[in-house]
Order: sequence, then C-alpha cells, then structure tokens
Amino acid sequence: MKILELFSGIGGLAAAATEHEVVGAVDHDRKADAVYAANWPHRREVKNLAYVKIPWLASFQADLWWMSPPCAPHGIRGAQADLDDPRSAAFQNIVRAIGEIQPAHVALENVPWFHGSRAWALLETTLERAGYSGLDHAEICPTHLGFPSLRRRFYAVASRGSVRIPERTVEARPLAQFVQPFREDLALPTSLTDRFGDALHIVEADDEHAVAATFTRAYARSPVYAGSYLRQSDGTSTRLRWFAPEEIATLHGHPPGFSFAGLPNADAWKLVGNGLSVPVVRHVLQAIS
Repeated sequence: MKILELFSGIGGLAAAATEHEVVGAVDHDRKADAVYAANWPHRREVKNLAYVKIPWLASFQADLWWMSPPCAPHGIRGAQADLDDPRSAAFQNIVRAIGEIQPAHVALENVPWFHGSRAWALLETTLERAGYSGLDHAEICPTHLGFPSLRRRFYAVASRGSVRIPERTVEARPLAQFVQPFREDLALPTSLTDRFGDALHIVEADDEHAVAATFTRAYARSPVYAGSYLRQSDGTSTRLRWFAPEEIATLHGHPPGFSFAGLPNADAWKLVGNGLSVPVVRHVLQAIS
C-alpha cells in the first residue's frame, strides 16, 4: 500500500509499515520533523493540517490515510472539549477531506476516550456516507503483543471491503531486554523521592514480570501519572532513575539505534510521549493487508 502518515510525529507508522510505501508524512512540529528525518527517508511536510487543501492531500495518491490526531481534546486530563477544542480543527479538516477524496482505506489511533466522543461520531458518519462498508475498531495495549509497557489506545480501520483487526495475545518479554545500564545523568534526585515517595510508579530492572506505566508527554515534568521510574543497580547500590528517551522508544517498538536527532531529553521525552506503539500499529495494519 501507499500510505499517507498524518499527524506523523516521530514516525511510529513509518517504523511499523516497513512492507509498504510511505508516500508522505505531515506534522506541524518542527522538532518532531527533525527526529523523523533522522530515522526515515520519506517525504515530509511541516504543515498545520487544519489549513491544508483537498487537492494537496489528493496529490499524494495514497491508498491508506493513517492519522493520530491530538488526544488532548479527549483525554482524562483537561477540559475534554472534544470538537470545540481548537486542537480538533486539524482533525475536522482531514475528516472533510476523507469525505471528498475517499481514499481506499482510513485508519486512526487515539486515546480510549475518543471512542464515544463527538469526534468519533463525526468520523463514523463521514465514513458511512462515503460508502466505507468495512469498519472495525478495538482497544489494544502493547502488553497484548508482549511488550512490557502499558499504552492502551483506541484503533479504528475503515475500508471499502471487509476489515477485521486480528486478536492476539503473546507471552510478555522481560523489561530487562529494553533497558540500558545505569546512567548517572538520569538519576532521580532525593528531593523528588522524599516529596512524592509511594506515589511514584517504580519498576525493578530485574523483575521479569515488570510492566511500565504509560509514558506521556509530561514525563519528567509531572512526577506522577506520567510514566514509570526504574530501580536499578549502579554497580555499588540500587537507585532510582528516569527512563531514557531511547529506552521508551524501544519499549514503543522502535528499532535499536533510533535517533532523537541530538535533541535534549526534555524535548525527546515530550515527543516520544506523544508517539505510537509500533508493534500495535503493525498489528492493526494486518486488518487491511
């Protein structure tokens, strides 16, 4: 398939769709674009999708439009303004374009609360009116595919033929496969542990059953509810540290050697926290291919 990756971020779809051709990747974030360019050779465009025109989107001649629109309008934090949130404007423009261009396949990823939202109703109605007879959706977590990190998301696939997202559960891989040796620059200050204590979600590096919490874009800025901390030996004692952005990328299924283009950790954590689970995306693509 020829795939157009919308709201492309750091390229989770590109990492998953290695058997297909990504004909374009579009995102408004220049730092995300720099990371994408450091890892994937596809055509990229830095544009606000709220303002792109229908003929421009049609020029990609893509078989599948994959989109991961902003989740903030639907997340459990914030105002949950749904379509009234200004960050939904880009999604609404793309939905209008789907109704006009009618690519052969459409797929979407978002937070679980997207399902049941007015945004989902708008997309579902548009697909039905445009004659997409096949539609399937599911909530999937990387743990269903053996990756020891929570990231439950809503996925939907639409096509003019029948589609079905496969079911699959596999044995979990140990966290130790995804972490690097202790790094002093990632060590947690004692002031943080003294203040938040038991509220921190801690996983043990050598625990074969450990599962990391969902890493969000607020990781390392919000001490709780933004991801896990790793307890690991520094060679002489056991200490707590943040996960490196590269480790989170690996937990998300990106290949070894994934590059953050020299960005500081603060930027890299934000970008990877917005990212996709590569093995889940690859799994969802099977509904079409």
